Amino acid sequence: MDLEKVYQEVDYLLDQLDFNALWNGFHKFPFALYNEKEACLNHKVFPKPDFFYGNTAIQYNQEIIAIWNLELDEIDDMDILAANLVHEMFHCFQMENQEDRYPDDIELLFSPITEKYCSLRYKDSKLLVKSYEHPNIEILQNIFYVRKKMIDYDPQSSLNEVKAETIEGTAEYVSSKALKALSLSQYLKQMEVYSKKLISLELQLDPRRRSYYSGVFFYSLLESLSIDFKVFYGVSIFHNVMTNIKPKYINIKNYRSIYKQIENHEKECSKEYALIKDLIENGEYIEFPSCIVGYDPMNMFVKNNFIFCSSYVSLSNGKEERKFYQHIVLKVFRTNAQTKVKGYYLRKVKV
Repeated sequence: MDLEKVYQEVDYLLDQLDFNALWNGFHKFPFALYNEKEACLNHKVFPKPDFFYGNTAIQYNQEIIAIWNLELDEIDDMDILAANLVHEMFHCFQMENQEDRYPDDIELLFSPITEKYCSLRYKDSKLLVKSYEHPNIEILQNIFYVRKKMIDYDPQSSLNEVKAETIEGTAEYVSSKALKALSLSQYLKQMEVYSKKLISLELQLDPRRRSYYSGVFFYSLLESLSIDFKVFYGVSIFHNVMTNIKPKYINIKNYRSIYKQIENHEKECSKEYALIKDLIENGEYIEFPSCIVGYDPMNMFVKNNFIFCSSYVSLSNGKEERKFYQHIVLKVFRTNAQTKVKGYYLRKVKV
């Protein structure tokens, strides 16, 4: 893929967008496209910096930029690629506005996988998808009733979920609006895919990933009801709106399909658990009391008091920071809803 050519095509599409119409005050940010060897920023190609990692927003040369790895996520459709860059640019916008309502992603790994809690999440997902076809205040009241039940069941997990929705859900919501402006047909296809994903059983067991899709539908519903939510303060957007919406009772049941999905999830995780077991039994343990300061949330999973990271994690004890781009198992302990690292396991280096 010609890096400079793709950059020119995407830059042209981004210039067609009215960013302020997507979110008041939002504007285009500088962006870089890159591959394993090179990067392109402001139409200039140069060797890829080592700290370009994933698709995200970063500080670079004293400005906030969006970056996208063309090899990590290959996208042939330029409208979709441009909309995905809008997602990352919205993270730039959040940084610019000193957004601080970030979830504790590590605690989200420990979110309860129980039939009761996942059934509540499933009901919420079904209502959100229903709201896409039939947006009305009663559905919103039903959603708030379900979410109140989630708060009652597990206050900390539900808090992190709506915070994740506040951060990632808004970025994906704005990205979807950008795609709609660029290509209505692609937007409609995407919303059909998102509808299916949001009510898929496996997503009910993955709260962080789910927040991308729930945000698209939740904020679209708020917008259709002319409810103002586009601010950067408060505990979360959900909490901001909650004060003005009266929850309305809706029957909630435990779904047998969720119970079966949890059973399947345990079986499917057996390979991942085997990786943890292998590193613990055959790897080298290094004591390093520290905190997790950098991570790839999409490539981490937990088993008891161990966290497996398959791509990237950074640990700091305040004096030293250690970065790992390999399989690693963290031995952790939890206190006061915080996760701290005791040490880690790595594969032994063959001499």
